[in-house]
Amino acid sequence: MLETGIGTQPPAASPKSIEPPLPRLVRIGVAAKALSCSVVTVRRLVKKRVLRHHRRNGRLLFEPRDLRLFLEAQVVEPEEVITIDLEADEVVIIDPETVSTNGDI
Repeated sequence: MLETGIGTQPPAASPKSIEPPLPRLVRIGVAAKALSCSVVTVRRLVKKRVLRHHRRNGRLLFEPRDLRLFLEAQVVEPEEVITIDLEADEVVIIDPETVSTNGDI
């Protein structure tokens, strides 16, 4: 008689099943799209060792988290914020250091 498994308990979890899954790695073409640049540029960044990567069987692989961190590190904050008040017909230059965290001046 065949056993269907209905009403049986699943096997106990092994210690290996508790470990978090490995991060999904993306290939260089996907990394280039994420960074809005060419594959050649990604290779240059790897060669300069400014972009974290993995090598597996001769392939360059990247963690999406590392790509996001790389992009965030490239952000340049403005020295001044220029706002235009169309109703008052004036231009206001604001020093970002005088702006509080909630956006009030």
